[in-house]
Amino acid sequence: MMGLINMKPSDLKIGDVFYECQSGFNIEARVTSTPESSTDGYEGRTHWKWTAENTQNDEVINYGLTEGMEHYGPRLYDSPQYCHMVDGNIVFNLIGSPDVAV
Repeated sequence: MMGLINMKPSDLKIGDVFYECQSGFNIEARVTSTPESSTDGYEGRTHWKWTAENTQNDEVINYGLTEGMEHYGPRLYDSPQYCHMVDGNIVFNLIGSPDVAV
């Protein structure tokens, strides 16, 4: 699987679903604004900004990603990265879901 972190934010379109995954947690988010770039990132690097909503609770998330600094996050993927077992089944918990206590 290729994580979105390897793709340009300019490839994201309104309505696309992606996953932010870090520290054992998954957020499923849907793009709500077209990513916009500027050169006001660290040391003049291109910085991308866009908004998305958590698909589980409709919470708005403001995203920002600076090219060349992706390792600082957010860590974005095309599928959830963290799972656990429940009664022998693999479960991908999503933050905001009523089934997940965080």
